[in-house]
Amino acid sequence: MAATKANIYFKGVEIPTSSHPEIKKLKKKSNVHYMHGNKVWNSTLILMDLFSDMSFEDQKIADLGCGWGALSCFLTKKGADITGIDSDVNVKPYFDLMCKLMDVDTKFCVQNIFSDEFDISPYKTFLASDVCFWDAHTDLWVDFINKIIKQDKQLIMCDPGRESFWNLLDNCNAPYQIINQKINKPRKVDAYITIFGE
Repeated sequence: MAATKANIYFKGVEIPTSSHPEIKKLKKKSNVHYMHGNKVWNSTLILMDLFSDMSFEDQKIADLGCGWGALSCFLTKKGADITGIDSDVNVKPYFDLMCKLMDVDTKFCVQNIFSDEFDISPYKTFLASDVCFWDAHTDLWVDFINKIIKQDKQLIMCDPGRESFWNLLDNCNAPYQIINQKINKPRKVDAYITIFGE
């Protein structure tokens, strides 16, 4: 199907844009995003491209800072047991819309992943795309990465290369692999995939 201003089609799924009529309806209901959960960010498309030919059957995955849930829903369709996690309760209606468009029933929860109450034990793999907006969170991410590495878990992070992302890597002692990944469709995107843990 051809993309329009209201949506893009990528890897067999429909992803709404801010021009989508259902998105416009939700925005009129005055749900104010306060953690950048106001659209599908480009790094999500990079991870969808990376994962498109992989099997995720029954894998326990947490999508951190999931926002509208495009990646969460995409991996649900590929068989993953995934939970979208975001600290902004206002993204929930958008997440629900994404589930409806992709015809999946993906789990969602509101949680501060940096709090002591966040239980990492159910998950083997953590995903995070376009989350490095603030230098103030660098130390929190370093602590989180160290915590999951100690429990033999993995974080796959994707970012377009913000200064705060490079600061995070500079301050992190955990070993990692980094890959520069590019796509030209449905948008021209250039981002860095970083894998912490085995």
